[in-house]
Amino acid sequence: MSVEARAAVEALARSSSAPHRKVVQAQALFVFIGAAPQTDWLNGQVDLDDEGFVVTGDDREGAAPHGWPLERSPYPLETRLPGVFVAGDARRGAVHRIVAAAGEGASAVQFTHLYFRDTPGLRARITEN
Repeated sequence: MSVEARAAVEALARSSSAPHRKVVQAQALFVFIGAAPQTDWLNGQVDLDDEGFVVTGDDREGAAPHGWPLERSPYPLETRLPGVFVAGDARRGAVHRIVAAAGEGASAVQFTHLYFRDTPGLRARITEN
């Protein structure tokens, strides 16, 4: 794949050599780099599915994971470690789009507030500017 451009994208070429070269006119290019979770470094710390995506409260259908120390079930983006949240492409069931990841990140912040508010023994004060 090659990109033909001067000041902006003009065309995409499927192959760089003739006779297989096919040029398609284009005004933009979106690069999807894949959906590999890159979570090997988390293995053993949080639960991963068979493909390496992080399992969260959403995946547990209201059930607490084995060894869960709190009385409540995990919040939707919470891992098996209380107060550890995951958002975006590393999460099992993720949409794999930047806007969805940003929205999940914002939700994770809200769940962090709930975690500090609702977890016995934590007396953190969170202020938003």
